[in-house]
Amino acid sequence: MTSNTNKLFAGEEYHDHFNPIQYLALKEKYWEEDRQFNELLYNFVEKGYIKGGRLLELGGGPCINRLIPLLKISTEIVFAEYTESSRIEVQKWLDKDESSYDWSRHFKHMANLQDNGDTWEDLEKEMREKMKDVVFGDVLQENPMSPKSFGEFDTIMTASVLESACSDQKSYQSCVNMLASLLKPGGTIIQWGRLGGSFYKVGNKKFYAIDVSEAFVTSAFENAGFEIKEKVKVNDGDKAVLNESKKLADANCRMLLIAKKK
Repeated sequence: MTSNTNKLFAGEEYHDHFNPIQYLALKEKYWEEDRQFNELLYNFVEKGYIKGGRLLELGGGPCINRLIPLLKISTEIVFAEYTESSRIEVQKWLDKDESSYDWSRHFKHMANLQDNGDTWEDLEKEMREKMKDVVFGDVLQENPMSPKSFGEFDTIMTASVLESACSDQKSYQSCVNMLASLLKPGGTIIQWGRLGGSFYKVGNKKFYAIDVSEAFVTSAFENAGFEIKEKVKVNDGDKAVLNESKKLADANCRMLLIAKKK
């Protein structure tokens, strides 16, 4: 029998084995990566690459930090996540539960970056006002939020969910096609994911990840009718950061892709 040390958990096993508290504990350790992501996304917003309006985060885990750079251009936010335990953590933050994760460092960073008079407390309040729903979401389904339906969105964000949920390149392409169907014409997809590798680790458990390349990810979005606006690799070739990151995942680097639905 395979021990839990070597086993790669996937699919429905997330419900019993993914620990959002342990995952959130990694946020301080990997702050630099989060900082780079938020600054990149903020710059793309400033350049006008990202369409505002209704925003969906699909597969967000227990994390809200990636939404912060999009607050000023978003009118409402739907947060969809597969595991109930992660949805509970997000809802706890919305409800100002004392046991919820403290995201203030991320809000403070964005307030300093924007430098427009908004305090980090203003940004927190704005997030709570704009996040209308925290719901179940499964990227492998044609209607990922079923039985609920929310219509088309102006912007969709996915972060490390496609390579975690998809078993092969065919299912990855199907997921990207599904994402395109949820977007309005001219809408924007924000994809933040790992390139290369086969797993990521939370606590002492490893979770499966499909090995994808930059070329494959690019072609998958182009095949689904997207025009690639920007691609940026993070930690590519940075040996010090990469060696530290490999304690968590065996990916080569991360890539932020911004694409527009034709």
